Amino acid sequence: MNKRLSIVYILPCLEMGGAERVVTDLIKNLDPKIFACQLICLKPITSAISVLEQELTQAGFKPLIIGRNQRLDLLALFRLYRFFRKQKPDIVHTHLFSADIYGRIIARLARVPVVISTIHNINIAEGKKRRLIRRWTKFLVTMTVAVSQFVKDYVLEYDRVSTNKLMVIHNGIDIFKFSLAHSTNENPEIIRLGSVGRLTSQKSFNILIEALSLCQVKFICSIVGEGEERANLEKLINDHGLDKAIKLIGKQTDVPKFLSNLDVFILTSSWEGLPLVILEAGAANLPVISSDLPNVREIIEDQKNGLLFKTGDVKFLAQLIDNLAKDDRRRIDLAKALQEKINSSFSVERMAEQYAKLYLFLVK
Repeated sequence: MNKRLSIVYILPCLEMGGAERVVTDLIKNLDPKIFACQLICLKPITSAISVLEQELTQAGFKPLIIGRNQRLDLLALFRLYRFFRKQKPDIVHTHLFSADIYGRIIARLARVPVVISTIHNINIAEGKKRRLIRRWTKFLVTMTVAVSQFVKDYVLEYDRVSTNKLMVIHNGIDIFKFSLAHSTNENPEIIRLGSVGRLTSQKSFNILIEALSLCQVKFICSIVGEGEERANLEKLINDHGLDKAIKLIGKQTDVPKFLSNLDVFILTSSWEGLPLVILEAGAANLPVISSDLPNVREIIEDQKNGLLFKTGDVKFLAQLIDNLAKDDRRRIDLAKALQEKINSSFSVERMAEQYAKLYLFLVK
């Protein structure tokens, strides 16, 4: 191959989220001698600073932001088309609904030869209209990548993508970044619990709060994230008289440091694609308690490298927390087993290698 492959990634914006984190890590870990990467965002972030934008810029991949903060920016779509026609990328790789749909349409209009779409979630809450749009535009996509086997099954059923145009590449994380030494628990009688996620109905933090209201052990629980459910969650915390024990601490730029100050990580989501937070917690050598979701079982084997509870089972979750809080040895064993699984199967290097093979295969 005489020249580097030109790959353009499309995201709605660079807010801190799972898909955005994956794209950032992927770009940074592809071989720059083989791939020339450019990230385009359809709109700027709503907050003042994008940690991911700074990270990419420092690594030499300054993102290009082409639009404004509005739902449909026709000028941004025209700029995207003009960029494709001028730069003639070999591959356009789209992520998340708006960037996925607009990206695949504009790329094909601009005669980009290869379009890849990564599906990051099963999107239970989305309406019929979005599903139909994805289904109607699927013929524009060269290859669809699902981040888990469960997401692949979902795409087969709802988007009706043919099996020869669909594959699984598990998300990966920067393992070294999360391998910080844990801080010492200055009061070991109080277990330090935590969770990370957008404060939305999908993450079901109300289940965590309800379970904690039933726990017998002493605890402090910190929840990282922002979202439309904050007011409801704050009311629930206050109603249970747990305002001193459960804290909604908002967005955090240093998730590895946050995890290093925990004893147990808990995920209560009602659905997920492939939850990066479990990978990050596992890499941080934390024991994990999680909703028993099909895609979570691609990471966690119940009782061997983590603990699973039936989604929404408040009483059983409370029991798991109580039992694990009292058993130091069990926490150590579960954390070690999960960390070994993450290190061997979910590294960012492994993910980048699989995407690199896909890119090279599709343009040969």
